[in-house]
Amino acid sequence: MDRAADAGDDDPFVPVTVLETHPGTEPLQLGMVLGDMGGPQLDIGAAEDAIVSLTRSAKAVPEDPHARAMIHCRGALALHRCGGTKDAIHLARYAIDLLGPIENETDHPYLLWLAQLHHDLAVYLRADARPLEALGAAGRAIPLRERLAQTDPGMHTAPLISDLELTASLLDALDRPDQAQ
Repeated sequence: MDRAADAGDDDPFVPVTVLETHPGTEPLQLGMVLGDMGGPQLDIGAAEDAIVSLTRSAKAVPEDPHARAMIHCRGALALHRCGGTKDAIHLARYAIDLLGPIENETDHPYLLWLAQLHHDLAVYLRADARPLEALGAAGRAIPLRERLAQTDPGMHTAPLISDLELTASLLDALDRPDQAQ
């Protein structure tokens, strides 16, 4: 009989607990499994469960700043969805700092996460009634998205448009609609 059946079907972490206790499990493998659980939990509206998964994921991942930043990007979204906007702002800024060294690279695989973090930070700051700071964060996302859209327009044009629309709405909120055009 398998251990998941013994522990009951209502605990989604049973297979993960087996991974955690298995001596051959690599920390990065465990962290990615936990992080991969957080994404679908966010998708189905289970943000509180996602926070648990993503917090466990961040603790399991070794000092890989890129993986940690990706996990924190999702974690910040989960915090924001649970009403923890100030915590989401703090976590997004931390993740941006982790990825800061790659900002000027042209083809780093985590550039899209850095662009997403800047965008998300702008959203969180706007929700926290800080539109000027949000405008700065959105402004840092746009050049990253432009670079990404040059290499893969199909994947990165829609997020670039979203960043531009966010910037326009922030300019409107700051009563600077003439700059939004």
